[in-house]
Amino acid sequence: MKAQRNAQDNIRRELDAMPLPDSPLTEEQKRRILARACEKAGLKAPAAPGAGRSLRVGKSRPVRGRRRAVRTLLVAAAVVCLGTVTVAAAPAVLRMLQGEIPFFAVTPTASPETADPLKAPRGSYDSARAQLEAYNAPVGQSVTHDGVTMTLDTIAMDVSGMDAFFTIDGGEAIQGAIGQDGYTPDWDKLQALFKMWRTAVNGDDNALNQVQTDYYLNEAGQLQIWSHYLFKTPPQGEEIRVEIHAECNIGPEADSLYGDWQPFEFAVSLDGASVRAGGFTVQPGTYDMGQGGTIDPETAGLNWPELADKITGPTRVERPLYIRYLAFGPLGGSLTTDLGGIEYLDGVIRAEGLSGEELALADDTGKTIYASSNHQQNLESLNLTAPDPAATALTLTPVVLDMDHYDLQTRTVTMDQMRSGVQIPLSPLGGYTVRNFAIEDHAITYEMVPYGVWAGGDANLIPDDEGVIDLVESEATVLGGEQDGETVTIYHSGLLSRTADGTTGVITVRHDYYAATREQIESIPGFRYNYQGAYSLDTDHALTLPLQPTD
Repeated sequence: MKAQRNAQDNIRRELDAMPLPDSPLTEEQKRRILARACEKAGLKAPAAPGAGRSLRVGKSRPVRGRRRAVRTLLVAAAVVCLGTVTVAAAPAVLRMLQGEIPFFAVTPTASPETADPLKAPRGSYDSARAQLEAYNAPVGQSVTHDGVTMTLDTIAMDVSGMDAFFTIDGGEAIQGAIGQDGYTPDWDKLQALFKMWRTAVNGDDNALNQVQTDYYLNEAGQLQIWSHYLFKTPPQGEEIRVEIHAECNIGPEADSLYGDWQPFEFAVSLDGASVRAGGFTVQPGTYDMGQGGTIDPETAGLNWPELADKITGPTRVERPLYIRYLAFGPLGGSLTTDLGGIEYLDGVIRAEGLSGEELALADDTGKTIYASSNHQQNLESLNLTAPDPAATALTLTPVVLDMDHYDLQTRTVTMDQMRSGVQIPLSPLGGYTVRNFAIEDHAITYEMVPYGVWAGGDANLIPDDEGVIDLVESEATVLGGEQDGETVTIYHSGLLSRTADGTTGVITVRHDYYAATREQIESIPGFRYNYQGAYSLDTDHALTLPLQPTD
């Protein structure tokens, strides 16, 4: 009895010492958590004060923002309780708590002025860092192969997605990747060293989409990696089992055409309640958005052998919205849609379903929700910025292109305008504002901040560098066709890359030039982009869906 009483006292002291800035735990909440912890530890729970009396509980008005904070703190308190009591050996179940993330802790502040992205992430993530460090779990699992150690440092998960942070310690392998021949920048060569897109959640290897990675070398020469994933299905269960099937190209045949990829397997169990805390989803399903059109096989160039049983003449093709998953959590939001498609002779897949980029989103307080991606790793899943804490519903409005009033314009901006923070309207509905424009020894960098009710459209700013910069020449052999086997010369200017901060919708852009000097880059007169004046909102077919709590 004395040992049990000491254990209970230890738990109470841990609860009292917890930092609870906004919503301190009541004595009743502490008692309930203490009882749960003792139950898991095989101890007798303390009696409730006033046991045997009937209590009448009054009604309370739900306040969404504070409820979310209290739920998270309750989970945090439970972790302290369980950590104080000695329990039987079992796989650890991790909970989302506040904590520093090494990826952010050891890097210099990421900014477009960082000349070498080997020394800092390419993107700017101040907002994302604040949210991730308020909601994550340290892991510390390491796997070693052939002198290379990969460590899963930290994992963060809510109902919208997962963020996994790794450290690779293997100087020879890292330097070998950087030292490869080629004209691409060194940071790009490192992508040939690792991949971690294969995952499984509760045994489902199709639950997550990897949508972005960023990385850099820390001062110790280790490779710090951040991999960002979005959910396509809701994370369910009391315990959520996560597997990350990472790989490194470090085997004996690493220099071969296909590489020699060695497995680095990680597995963690996460507390389902803490993952779902503070989350909201909308009902998945097929929604008629009033969109579609008529396809005439004779004029559209359809691949008849494959489609003869589907389209036998001018046919009306509806374009519904297939919402596979739409959710918001403490770390942000995500939207995954099923696109479907019809194959044409030109090899292009025309979507049958609407994509998230064809929707303007807003919550019922009027706040605009911006969708973002780096447009490089995945097209069916998009980051979403968070709704207002008071929001209870989300409105999705189709964005339509009026072909009868098609108005595609090529517009230009000067380098001085880019430096001053010019606004880039992509349509009458909105666009981006440029900020933090910088020219480095070999690159141009800037950020694009969304504005308006919809920031979609063609968001590519193309530098007018033709005839201004030096190019890199390479030779290639033609395979097939009339020129089969012939050697041709190819000219390369540079590499365009983008990273997105899903919490804000801000996109960081890099134009890395392969051979151009700083003086040549400075002499580029400006950029051009496409403006489409025929985009509008189809408010008659807007869809409003309630936000449903997940906790």
